[in-house]
This record gives sequence, C-alpha cells and structure tokens, in this order.
Amino acid sequence: MVFFYAEERRWRGIRLITAAYVVGFIQQSTNPVIKFLREKFLSGLLAKTMIAMADYDCGKL
Repeated sequence: MVFFYAEERRWRGIRLITAAYVVGFIQQSTNPVIKFLREKFLSGLLAKTMIAMADYDCGKL
C-alpha cells in the first residue's frame, strides 16, 4: 500500500507542478497572442483545471 501511495503522490506532484508552471507562464506573458487567448479562453479553462486538481479524493489512508 505504501508503494502505491508514493507512486500516486509522485505523479500527482508532477501534474501539479507542470500545471502551476504553465499557468504562471500564461499569466506573466506579454505576447499579444497569448494575452488574447488568456483573456478570451484560457482563464476559464485553467480555473476549472486547477479546481479539479484541488478536489482530490485520496481514498482510505
């Protein structure tokens, strides 16, 4: 059981770190195309993605 927990935690951590990096890159970008996409499309999508990541059921520990 410990191995499964560690493996799951490792991949979840990688997904969270990657998502945080992408969100930071998009939020700080001054590129006009990325700014347009951020304001029109990505803000809602990124918010839903981050909420879905935060709503995680770790099961019975």
